[in-house]
Amino acid sequence: MKIHVYAIRHPETLRCEYVGQTQNTNHRFNSHRKKFAHIPGVLLETIESLDCPQEATDRERYWIEHYWAKGEAKANKKLPRKAHLRVRKRDARFVIIPNDYTRPRPPAV
Repeated sequence: MKIHVYAIRHPETLRCEYVGQTQNTNHRFNSHRKKFAHIPGVLLETIESLDCPQEATDRERYWIEHYWAKGEAKANKKLPRKAHLRVRKRDARFVIIPNDYTRPRPPAV
């Protein structure tokens, strides 16, 4: 599944207000509209779509630093932590999983 790095933009000035990443842009946009309710008509722009969670985190960090250098993305208070890999032993073999891995939810009944 693709991971999208996105920017929340002001509708009039197009200044970047926030940079983040998500797999579901519609759901994430709805939650951001509540957070940025003081800016009517806020926009979500997909900057990049990636397959690898590690690469998505690295690119998110890049874009936050890029917009900070321009005096934008002020809602990003800090950089996301790097997604270091951890190793878990399972069935006498090693499986590498990213730190930010979340277990898939069971289907709703």
